[in-house]
Amino acid sequence: MPETDKPDSLWSPEHLSDYLRIPVKTLARWRRRGTGPPFTRMGRHVRYQRGEVDTWLDLKKNSTATETKGT
Repeated sequence: MPETDKPDSLWSPEHLSDYLRIPVKTLARWRRRGTGPPFTRMGRHVRYQRGEVDTWLDLKKNSTATETKGT
């Protein structure tokens, strides 16, 4: 299993951007708004834990499905 596939691996915003196929600027906007995946700041560096990103995605997927059913 590659290091970046482990649940406790730390990803840079660039890596997460590639994984989610969204711009790095979108991740920065989400951090400012508090709407994106949980992140850790290490000095000037931002990192995302793979397991927390997956959990956040699952919650987003479930909330989207619930919103769709409600309409």
